[in-house]
Amino acid sequence: AVTVAITLKPDFGSVFARAVQRGGGTFVGALVGAGVLALNPNGWVLVVLAAGVSFLLPIAQVRQYGMFATVLTPLVIIQLEIGHVGSWDLLLARLVDTVAGCVITLVFGYVLWPGSRTPRIGGRLADAVDAVARYADLALRADPKGRSALRRRTYRQLSDLRTEFQRVLAEPSAAGRRAAAWYPAIIGLERVTGSVTRVAVEIDQGEPLPSQSDVDVVV
Repeated sequence: AVTVAITLKPDFGSVFARAVQRGGGTFVGALVGAGVLALNPNGWVLVVLAAGVSFLLPIAQVRQYGMFATVLTPLVIIQLEIGHVGSWDLLLARLVDTVAGCVITLVFGYVLWPGSRTPRIGGRLADAVDAVARYADLALRADPKGRSALRRRTYRQLSDLRTEFQRVLAEPSAAGRRAAAWYPAIIGLERVTGSVTRVAVEIDQGEPLPSQSDVDVVV
């Protein structure tokens, strides 16, 4: 149940990727944990191992979710072993339960979910293009009233778009390939927005306005 709750959260990233990484990471981590149980080290060795794995945990967490699951599983096994309650049955139970939770997530949170494999990223990209055009049209004019609010809104929309595309990139469907093909467009929109902001600041500092025709071309 905990595995389903953790992986079935689209705001944490791709549901598909998180489920696969959680299952694969737990499997690899279980192999490491099995090695610890097989060696049956004494208490102080277990403490040192727990400290070393705990040190790796935050590093793995920011690198990749699958790496985090790989490190977390042997840490749990070592802690159980320190408490003299670790066993092969518990190791197998954790592996089976986690994989079962990942399968539930993949089936009910991805395969059967309407629209999960065909997210509407094209429409969101088009909306972002329109937002950048509105911002450029306002920021490069003589009367930039409301420019700051529109700039913040535009940057926020681009940031949300990048996050959504990064989520979809991990999908195995055609949407993932489409997102990869369109990703350079997001980078281009961010660069254009940054350039518009720079020119707008220069205008505020006394630089002449760009020509109307040049502004129209950008818009």
